[in-house]
Amino acid sequence: MKKKKIYLICVMAIMIALCFALDRVATFEIANSLKITFYALPLLVTGIIHGPIIGLITGAFSGLFIQLFKWGPSVTTVFYMIAPAMWGLISGLVYKGFRNKSLKLRILGYILAVVSASIMATISNTFAFFMDFLLIENSYYTPALIIGSLLGRIITMLIMIVIYSILVIPICTSVNQFVRKDEVE
Repeated sequence: MKKKKIYLICVMAIMIALCFALDRVATFEIANSLKITFYALPLLVTGIIHGPIIGLITGAFSGLFIQLFKWGPSVTTVFYMIAPAMWGLISGLVYKGFRNKSLKLRILGYILAVVSASIMATISNTFAFFMDFLLIENSYYTPALIIGSLLGRIITMLIMIVIYSILVIPICTSVNQFVRKDEVE
């Protein structure tokens, strides 16, 4: 039991560091609030492989560190932690029902996990933008920007769903071979 906890803490720390690094080097700004980013890939893998709770914790801490290092502490920091937490939580919850199924059903589970988590993360980020507007005087995020950028953000989300699905399937299929059943939530 003690080895399992240490193992999971190490997995979470590595995935948090990987999220942070990917947010720094593999994020491409398209416009004001539109970006293509790969930081969520480790969160998807963590949620799918280790379950929703480990995914949630990993995502929340990833969001915290990304926010603190990019923008510093703020009254809205907690709201910007929600989307990364959703990547891990939702992917883990959705995939849970596909865990011990055939390869075809597991692949379907990976795709459904990516789609569900992407939708929740987009909703969570929109909520965070809105809270930023409400809580911070002279906020960058105005209702016009939030609503005006929504179509572009949805299109970006759809593109990222395809990219993440293409990447998650071989990564999770490969990693699943090395993870013992008692290491999964």
